[in-house]
Amino acid sequence: MPKNIHITKRADGSWAVVQAGSNWPMGLYSTQGQAIEVGRPIAKVNGVELVIHDRRNRIRDKDSYGKFSFKGHDLKAHRVSFAMFGGNLPEGYTVNHKKE
Repeated sequence: MPKNIHITKRADGSWAVVQAGSNWPMGLYSTQGQAIEVGRPIAKVNGVELVIHDRRNRIRDKDSYGKFSFKGHDLKAHRVSFAMFGGNLPEGYTVNHKKE
C-alpha cells in the first residue's frame, strides 16, 4: 500500500520530498514551494496525503488524495465529496483543489 508523501525541512536548510517510513528523500529542493510542486503529483498518483511541514517540521497542512472502497468499488474521495455537496461531477471533470 502506498504511503503518504511528506515535505520536510532538513538541517542543511533544503526541503525534502520523503515517502513515509523512508530514510531517503525522493528529492531535495531549495524552497518549500519547489518541494510541494514535486510532491503533490506523486501524492495524487498514489492516492495518498501530501503532508506539508513547517520550518520546525511541525505539520502545517495536509492535502488528501485518498481513495476508499464502497460496495466493492474504489472511489476517489474528492469526487464523492463533490457529489455529496454539489451534485454529480461529470466524467473527465476534476475538482479544483486550490484554496481560493
